[in-house]
Amino acid sequence: MPCKFNLIYFNTHEGSEFRCSDEATIKAFRQKLADGGAMATIRASRGDEEMAACGQLGSPDAPEDWKPAPPKLPKPKRLRE
Repeated sequence: MPCKFNLIYFNTHEGSEFRCSDEATIKAFRQKLADGGAMATIRASRGDEEMAACGQLGSPDAPEDWKPAPPKLPKPKRLRE
């Protein structure tokens, strides 16, 4: 099935246990997808100032208002060290 991957930078923000990958890692992932025959683009980051980027509309200070609640995944091993 033909598809396109639109890679989006994660908007790192206070209260998040995640952080954005560096540019080299993102480009390497895009290349891996391309090498596998998939079309992949990297979208320019927008909305950082308004907490509006990458599904983060709202205030990180009011998690009870988040619907649904954000996923709580364990940190990758490389970030726990």
